[in-house]
Amino acid sequence: MEIEQMVRVLTQATIENLEDIWAQKVGVLKHGRVRQLEIDNALVDSGATLLSIPTRLIRELGLERVSSKRVTSSVGSTTADMYSAVRLTIQGR
Repeated sequence: MEIEQMVRVLTQATIENLEDIWAQKVGVLKHGRVRQLEIDNALVDSGATLLSIPTRLIRELGLERVSSKRVTSSVGSTTADMYSAVRLTIQGR
């Protein structure tokens, strides 16, 4: 029997409020006013389909709750709040 080794992957990530980006693009929001966060040690989960961030960062980005969704994680099934969209940039992409 072969033992698989788990690898913890951390990376730098930028998270930006997508509504702010659009508001800036159409001239409603001044240049440089997009709410964004630089995360130096974002944990990468290759099996994840959603972005999970702490509540305090959700508030800093000014995101609004839009719905809730049933999700399954390593600790079981639960309901998670869904928030307005963000732009996630990792390694310049």
